[in-house]
Order: sequence, then structure tokens, then C-alpha cells
Amino acid sequence: MRQSSIQTFLFLNILLFVSCKDSKDEIPLITLLGIAQAKEYQNVISGPVLIDQESELTNYKIQIFNPSQNILVIGYFSKPAGLGKFPLIVMMHGCGGAYSYNDPTRGVASLFTEWAGRGKNLGYATLLLDSFTPRNAEQNQCGNGSGIGTSEVTDRPTDAYAALDYVRRSAIIQNERIVLLGWSHGGSSVISTVDTNSTLQYRTKYPKPFKAVISYYPGCGLNSAFGGISTSSYLPYTHLKILAAQLDPLYTGGFCDDRIARAQTLGAGIGTGNSISMTVYPNAHHSFDQAKAVNDQFDINDVTAKPLANQEAVNFFQLHNP
Repeated sequence: MRQSSIQTFLFLNILLFVSCKDSKDEIPLITLLGIAQAKEYQNVISGPVLIDQESELTNYKIQIFNPSQNILVIGYFSKPAGLGKFPLIVMMHGCGGAYSYNDPTRGVASLFTEWAGRGKNLGYATLLLDSFTPRNAEQNQCGNGSGIGTSEVTDRPTDAYAALDYVRRSAIIQNERIVLLGWSHGGSSVISTVDTNSTLQYRTKYPKPFKAVISYYPGCGLNSAFGGISTSSYLPYTHLKILAAQLDPLYTGGFCDDRIARAQTLGAGIGTGNSISMTVYPNAHHSFDQAKAVNDQFDINDVTAKPLANQEAVNFFQLHNP
């Protein structure tokens, strides 16, 4: 666990408290708040692991300390009944956030609860990470331009590795059987999370912490990160599959094809344990896996693609995380 940031924060606030306690002046409110916050952070880091329960859980809310950015990430944990140990799917939401109608008061969006149930049926626990709320960011970032808002490259991967730090303290999670799943903005984020060269600082003890990655309809431009597109240095350290929609502008731009081809040129493949590939669902649209019926947003191609893609994701996880 990387604790230097929080230890420094604690030390500075204790120092402020000691220097003020013999003074006639009142202790500044900001100092008291800082001490309280530091204690809260320390409890998250070294206190009880709240997910270690025998009962079945669905969207059980926890906090995870992200030491890279000094924030408490919100997580929603689900698992079957029992004490496991369980393999785990870490999930990263799209640009619309983790909640129904982009509104935290309306609870976790049904897509993620659906995957929590699917995970339980497979014997998996799941952990959905809310990357927007802890950063006081807009819950709907779908209209953001390039480089605006929470970053899929520099922000959200730090949440994924903070989640790994948290679950490694758990007695019910199989640390050697963790996979990663993301959608849209989160789909781009999971791609970034498993880049070989930019994540070395997170993988000194566990070289391959995520055994497989599924990315639903991501944008692969990634704000020209990893050396751009045609000269991309991107190379996953684990198996990665993209599930794309043929009519999605994020696919038709061609960046995912370019990233894949370049990564394969750099050595990505089955034999080296870091294959990268893509399945494109015919005439499907962005967010097609939310299509439960034909309506104003989705047509029959989306409805048809949803179960096929979900099964492909399950098969991919079972193949590479047996």
C-alpha cells in the first residue's frame, strides 16, 4: 500500500494541532476538518475491510483511498453469499457516470447492477468504481471536448490500481483472478489502465494484476496519448478485447483498428499473454448493450447484439481467468 501521501497529510495536521493547542487563539476550523478528514482516510487505508462479509451483497457502498490523487473513490461491491474466495470484476462506468440518469440520488445504473448479477451467477464478485463524484466532476461528461473533464488516461487508471490495493487486504477475493471491464469513457480508461510502459510503478509486485480486459465501445484516440495513433507506443500487458458497434462514430473513426494493428506490430499476441483484438457488431450503435427492446434509441440490431456481446465478454474472462 502506498501510504506516503496520507502519512504526510496526517503529520502536517497533527503538527498544526500541537502548535495551536497552547495558544489562546481558537484552532482554525480548517485544521479541525483536516484532522477529521485525515483520520477518515487512515481508517479507509488500515481499518476493517468492509466487503469481508458472509452475506450476499449488491451495490454495497465502500470508499477506496487513491494515493496517487489523494481522493476517496466510491466503490459499489457485489458478491454471492459466502466467504469465497471469489474472483473479481473491476468495472469502470461510461461518460454518463455510475448512476441512473446521471443522478447519484437514483442509485447505481441498471447496466452495472445487471453485471453484478451476472457476476454472481458466474461465482464472481464485482466492484464498480465511481470516478466522477470524488473529483467533484460533472456526472455527465459525454459532451466534453478533447482533454476536458476526468481523464481516461491520467485519472481513471489510478482508481483501478487503488481498487487493487484495497481488495488485496480482503480475505474473500482471489487476488490472482481479477479482470477489468469498462464502457465508453470507461472502455477507454481500461485500455489505458493496462498499458505496459505507463503503469510500471503500479506493477512492481504484481506484474500482471488484471488477467483480462473487456472494453465496450471505447474511443481509442485517447487524446493522442501513448505517442499518438500512427506512431503509438501502446502495448497492453494482458489480454484485451474491444466490443465495438459498427455504426458508432467512436468505431468508424478507425482509431481502434489503428491501435490494435500497432500494438500487434509491437508484439502483442496470444503467445506473449497480451493479445489485443476487436469484435464489431453489425449495424449496432453506441451503448447497444443497454438495448432491452426496440425503442427510440435502439433498433433490432442493438437488441440482437446485446446478449451476443455479453456472452463474448463472459467467454473471454473464463478463457483468460480460469
